[in-house]
Amino acid sequence: MTIKPWLPSILYLLALGIGGVLAFTHIPIHSQLHALLPSTENATQQALSDQLQSGQTSRMLLLGLQGATREVLGEANKQLAQAMRDSGRFVYVHNGEHSSLKNDQALLYRYRYLLSPSLHPFQFQGKALQEALQRRVSDISNLLPLPIKQKILEDPTQAFPPYAQMLKGGNSLNTQHGVWFSAQKDLTLLVAETMAPGFDLDTQEDIQSLMTFQVEILRATLPGASALELLRTGSSLFAIQSRTLIQHDARWLSSLGTLGVVTLLFLTYRSAGLILLTMIPLATALLASSLAVYAVFGYLHGITLAFGATLIGVAIDYPIHLFTHLHPPDPPATTMKRIWPTI
Repeated sequence: MTIKPWLPSILYLLALGIGGVLAFTHIPIHSQLHALLPSTENATQQALSDQLQSGQTSRMLLLGLQGATREVLGEANKQLAQAMRDSGRFVYVHNGEHSSLKNDQALLYRYRYLLSPSLHPFQFQGKALQEALQRRVSDISNLLPLPIKQKILEDPTQAFPPYAQMLKGGNSLNTQHGVWFSAQKDLTLLVAETMAPGFDLDTQEDIQSLMTFQVEILRATLPGASALELLRTGSSLFAIQSRTLIQHDARWLSSLGTLGVVTLLFLTYRSAGLILLTMIPLATALLASSLAVYAVFGYLHGITLAFGATLIGVAIDYPIHLFTHLHPPDPPATTMKRIWPTI
């Protein structure tokens, strides 16, 4: 049985194509930068690394709505905040509504003895507790609302009020129509914390798209909100914008470089077939290395893929050397034997 000389080449190209399709559809490509951060045994450095990866600062978003009357902005603020809470993507969404602060107030009140700056052990001695309880009895006898009297009984040493006053500070946010407003212009404010870490840019981008979609709904359904505009800032937003800019520049520069190389090769060889053949070693190297990384780690990082493709690009030199030294009527095998020691 005689094997056709072109059959191994066809089978190889077929295997390369099938392997490429499987790799493209099955190998997950991660983009989280924290995977590239060095591990450390230093507690301070580890705490800093954890905060950079998933700390509150990396998950915070400050939002603003403008482009309508204050009454319309107030209603738009409430509807956007409720939609964000219902999405399940946020730890909290605060906009000045009292209902949005109840959970935080309850948590602070629960840990009031740990947080209070004025607390001292002597306050829990017998005489000090007796004096505090006597003062609380006097407070209970006053005409105060029942919830306040209950808090007095739960907190006889009054650890929470000084701490709450300290948190309030000397400045209070401007509140109109039940939500926060800027004091300088018609701009209503929200602050939110996402559940996803700041480095999870894919999820953070989905969250940004969700807010954009909700604002579009408000423009279409809320009277007087057709010119509503969403302003936003946060470290995750900066990271998304940076990634988008880098991807755009990388695609543009890669396309320009590829076009330049293909044009140069075509002017040199004047053969599209030879140009396609030069790509086979590069495609083989990319496929083999991607499968090897996937087999060991279970995923492929985007930066690894980019740098790996750049380094493996040297594989394209070998077919270029071979095709450059071809001299008809010598077959390619003869040329390969002649230049192999140099390569």
